[in-house]
Order: sequence, then C-alpha cells, then structure tokens
Amino acid sequence: MMTIYLLFRRNIRIFFRDRMNIFFALLSSLILFVLFAMFLGKMQVDIINSNYHNLNQAYVHGYVQSWVFGGITMVTTFTAGLGALTVFVEDSGTGRFKDFLVSPIRRWQLVLGYLLSSFSVAVIMSVLVLIVGQIYLKLSGYNTLDRTQLLEVLGLIILFSAVFSSISSFFISFIKTSGAFSSLSTIIGTLIGFFAAIYVPIGRLPSGVASFLNYLPFAQTAALMRQPYTTKYVANLSHGNIAIQNTLNTTYGNNIEFGARSLKITEMVIYLVVIAIIFFGLSAFRIGKRIN
Repeated sequence: MMTIYLLFRRNIRIFFRDRMNIFFALLSSLILFVLFAMFLGKMQVDIINSNYHNLNQAYVHGYVQSWVFGGITMVTTFTAGLGALTVFVEDSGTGRFKDFLVSPIRRWQLVLGYLLSSFSVAVIMSVLVLIVGQIYLKLSGYNTLDRTQLLEVLGLIILFSAVFSSISSFFISFIKTSGAFSSLSTIIGTLIGFFAAIYVPIGRLPSGVASFLNYLPFAQTAALMRQPYTTKYVANLSHGNIAIQNTLNTTYGNNIEFGARSLKITEMVIYLVVIAIIFFGLSAFRIGKRIN
C-alpha cells in the first residue's frame, strides 16, 4: 500500500506542479462559462419564455444559471481526470517505465497509481468548481444548494470521477505521444458540451440524435448532476404544475427518456457503476500491457 501511495502522490505532484496542466484541465469548463455568459445563457432564457408566458424572470434566470453550473460541474469530472493522465503519457514517451520496472515496483501498483491519481484530480478539481459555482450563484442572488443537495452533488462527483477516469484511462492507453494526447484532449473538450447536451438542450435536438445521446454516459451524468441544482427553480417556475415540470426536465435533459419512459435515478446510477467497473478492468489491462 505504501508503494501505491508514493506513486499516487508522485503523479499528483507532477500534475499540480505544472500550472498549464491545471489550466487545460479546466479549459472546457471555462469555455462553457464564457459562452453562456456571452450568449448561450440568453438563448436558454428566450427558449423558456417562448414556451411559457408570464413567468417570474428571476426564477427563469436562476434556473438557467443553476442548470449551467450543474453541467459545468459534470464536465469537470471528465476533463480534469483526463488531464491528470498526461503524467502517464509523459512517462510512456520518456521511457520512464523501464526505470520503474527495474525497481521493486510491481506492474499492478503502477497501474493503480495512475488510475487513483486521475480519479483524485477529477474529484479535487470538481469540488473546486462546485465551490466557485456556489459562491458565484450566492453573490448573483440565486439559490444555492442546501446541505442535502450538496452531499448529493459530492456523491455524484465521486461516482462520475470514477466513471470518467476509467473511461479516459482506457482510451489514453492507446496514446503514445504528448502531441496526440493534446489533440485528443482538444477534441474531447470540444465535443463534451455536445454529448452532455449543454450547448443545445437535448429536447431541442432531433429525436434520433437525442436518443443516441441518451445511451451515452455523458447525458445521464449531466441529468443526475442537474437535478439537485435545478430542483428549487423547477418547483418555483411550475407552481406545482406537473406538466410544466415534466416538460422542463425533459427539454433540458434533467430527465433521461427512452421512448415514453423516464429512467429512474437508481437505474442511471447502476448503469454508470457497471460502466466504471468494465472500463476500470479494461484500462488496467491496457495500461499494464503498455508498461514494459
């Protein structure tokens, strides 16, 4: 266990020592925030006002702001864990694996060191975004998460960090150079907003595209994260009208629907846990094969 801890600490230190690593890990979240501040936020407000009339505009703006930060928090659990894997790519490119293998370190300990550091960086950076988001919402006069919702979000951050670190580790195991890693990170950072239906609400997409996205873990993680963020505003906007609640939640991806049925929270959580387990095994196998 001490060896795993030392490897984990080493990877964490290397990541946080380079400020550019931190910047690029948060870049997608920063871009999303800027886009919504510039024009996407107003677009969402206009969409809601065009569908429902005489709504309290403070609630409309509060809903959109909370919805955005739910998505940004979810995106960070993915991009931060991916960014932490730059240490693995650099070790591979510099031939540092050979130094590890001639020392009394087992291959599986190296694998766990990379996976745990990716997971931990995702949790740390996502909690940081959560705190900054809550401060921003509070200073802007919007609702913040209560204690129960805060605990729920923290639990989701841990789950999503595990899921996305496992997925990222598997795909990064095929990357051999820092240049390829940078290209992949840029592409993923651009597409994640689309896959999570953040740029355009999933209810505004063609039904075929929406159905495809609903099968992916990105839309489901975004839905789970948005629910605690937006619950208060959905209740305020709907005044108890179930039809309005269902329409808002479906249009803005707070619920995931397959056909006429909405997935339950437990179903989505089980789906994500299964994905995490599968990709953890695959990534551990792949990384182990790369270390030689």
